[in-house]
Amino acid sequence: MITYQNFITKIDADAPTGACLLALAEGQVVATLGLRLREPGGYVNSLYVDPAYQGQGIGRELLRRAGQLSQEMGKTTLGLAVHECNVAARQLYNSLGFRPHDWGTQDGYLRYVAFLPLP
Repeated sequence: MITYQNFITKIDADAPTGACLLALAEGQVVATLGLRLREPGGYVNSLYVDPAYQGQGIGRELLRRAGQLSQEMGKTTLGLAVHECNVAARQLYNSLGFRPHDWGTQDGYLRYVAFLPLP
């Protein structure tokens, strides 16, 4: 069974700056998502799922939770970057409503944005 935890980071008591979202299996971390909240929209700066746990919907659930948390903090969008050769990740992001943003490609990375809430 997979359980999830959120850890909010703050510089001061009134201004959440980000969060670390974890997925655990039998008490072991199997996936992480780093979320920045200082931008106008939420921004996923990292997402990792242990290869042994990929394909089980864990990344999708972490992204949904990141979207919910961003929305609770007053954000209307969630952004991220993905390397253009990472087809599986791009398919996941597209299925959640992320679309390429007109920032274009930089160093092989595509910028994506989705309006909240995520499906």
